[in-house]
Amino acid sequence: MKTTDNSTIIKLYLKMQYLDSEVTSGEFIHTVQLPERYGKNLFNKADIIQGIQEFLDWDESDEEFDVIKFGNHWYTTNHYGTYEDYFVYKGIYYPTKILNVTIDEHNDDWVHSYLVAPESLWDAIQDDEDSEIDYEVYHYIEDEYWDLPNEVLAKEHLDLPMTLVEIDED
Repeated sequence: MKTTDNSTIIKLYLKMQYLDSEVTSGEFIHTVQLPERYGKNLFNKADIIQGIQEFLDWDESDEEFDVIKFGNHWYTTNHYGTYEDYFVYKGIYYPTKILNVTIDEHNDDWVHSYLVAPESLWDAIQDDEDSEIDYEVYHYIEDEYWDLPNEVLAKEHLDLPMTLVEIDED
């Protein structure tokens, strides 16, 4: 039985996703998230980079890129397609989320809105005395947990257990 290498799986995955896209392949790679695994295949950074490059070569695109992992997905460092919002720091797009929560130990209905970001952003800015990003972020969540549902992030991955509150935008 013939096995397919990881970079080929990634290239085929991208080609399938690209069929529904209305942008060039160079733009497309900055809007798609790539899973960390497909079936039994677990992808590392080298697999992702090679697969994206094979996809770009297939479409004769000269786009340049690097990749970073948040949670269970890989993204290009210029990714912007699935983030609610983000900070750009030294050319890398770091996602953020706003969590509307109540603090469990306060036993009141006061709703707080907190901006959270992946811990890799903290790692990137901690030696930069000129960065004002840290003043805006309430809490940094370990990258491996970034894809968990917001309810779980609020309850288990902030400095205090909190309960997520759905806000009606009407």
